[in-house]
Amino acid sequence: MNNAELMQHKEQFRKCMEQYQARVVVCGGTGCMANGSADIIAALAVFAKKRAWISP
Repeated sequence: MNNAELMQHKEQFRKCMEQYQARVVVCGGTGCMANGSADIIAALAVFAKKRAWISP
């Protein structure tokens, strides 16, 4: 696969992925919070905001 074919494949993949939305659910129950789920929620929020993935 040459560079042009790779770039074409990349664009096809990007267009395909535009149709999908994702939702990440992290448990906020007592046991999960005690084991660090709040840290995971915070880290995911920072990650998503940097990439403008969070919808208004």
